[in-house]
Amino acid sequence: MQQNHSYNNGQQVESDTVYKALSAIYAGIFLIDLTDDSYRTIQNVPYVEKMIAGVSSAQRALDLAVEQAVVSQVGVGTTFTVVLPFRRDADAGAQDDSRTDYKESLHGMTVLLVEDNALNLEITEYLLKHEGYQVRSAVNGQEAVQIFERSKPFYFDAVLMDVTMPVMDGYTATRQIRALDRPDAQKVQIVAMTANAFAEDVAKCKEAGMNAHLPKPFKAEQLVASIAACGN
Repeated sequence: MQQNHSYNNGQQVESDTVYKALSAIYAGIFLIDLTDDSYRTIQNVPYVEKMIAGVSSAQRALDLAVEQAVVSQVGVGTTFTVVLPFRRDADAGAQDDSRTDYKESLHGMTVLLVEDNALNLEITEYLLKHEGYQVRSAVNGQEAVQIFERSKPFYFDAVLMDVTMPVMDGYTATRQIRALDRPDAQKVQIVAMTANAFAEDVAKCKEAGMNAHLPKPFKAEQLVASIAACGN
């Protein structure tokens, strides 16, 4: 423990900083040591890349934590708690009069949804269709590039691109879409969908050619707003 804070409903508010206590319970019996030589034999197993990305994000969160705690009980599991500082947004309460209008203006748009997790794909597709979007889906970056390349120019208004996927990741897929010799390759709006939400992750998405970054998990309002923001 580096500091001693008291928390009300998991958070403490100071002048310009909110300290949020986050807990995760691990009840499993299997851990992978990424420093072990055996790691090399599992690199190509589906979804291992997602696990590695999660470990990396967790390590960066630990680096930022002002407090850390571990409580373990045999036969029950282990609870990991970290306290992270968040800077308060002075403009968080400001209202944008245009927010009530953008949904109607986006109604009927066609979106290419790229997501390898079947459940995430189903939920996101439902949210988009519920908001009036036309949706075409792909389960990896390579399939997304092929679908986009075979479509008519300007058929897709936006691409929602997962970042960590098998076969081809979202960064590579975005670069290949941008490199296509067609008039909409540079103009189509591409939004990254990823649980990695650090500043360097956002910068990496921008560098790959993505227009916006949507951190997971997200709500329907955030999903629609991220697409709308690209066109502004």
